[in-house]
Amino acid sequence: MNKSNDYKNFDSLKLYAKKDKADEIIYNYKVFGWQLENNEENSRYEDIVDLTFYRPHKIANKDELQLLQVYMEDKLNSIAKLARNKFSLTISTALCLGVFSIVILTLGVLACFNVLPFLNLIGGILISTFGFILGVLAIILSPKIFKKEKEKFNLKYQTLQTELNTLHESVKTITGEKYE
Repeated sequence: MNKSNDYKNFDSLKLYAKKDKADEIIYNYKVFGWQLENNEENSRYEDIVDLTFYRPHKIANKDELQLLQVYMEDKLNSIAKLARNKFSLTISTALCLGVFSIVILTLGVLACFNVLPFLNLIGGILISTFGFILGVLAIILSPKIFKKEKEKFNLKYQTLQTELNTLHESVKTITGEKYE
């Protein structure tokens, strides 16, 4: 029987999730009393699965569970956003400094070969040196920024995971269920 279509007795929930996150999503919703009815490949996207859950319509403490579920979904979305932007500062800094240094180096080399009439050999050498220094700066700064971003990510990730675990404990207290 397709319980997700029996609206009088069951609530249903349809989600789309990345394949590599599906097990985590399924576990999180099971904590809230949802049972997985369907786990199918998405017809449009290769790395997405369609998940269909159901749970009895009439359950104890439903309002409180639904509120905690909203908090849980917010934590899951925050974790996904955090992971998506994990090293954005490192990447943008390295790209900007790298592209800028290549442009400056190119201008310096063109000036050295008298392709740019308004700059002479000395100007070309100075500009090329500045471009080279920017490139070296990108190489030196990127690992340092990466390390700081990684530490910041790990701290935020651990905080969100702790908050998620606290929500799970609250749900377990309300429902009296044990999940592994």
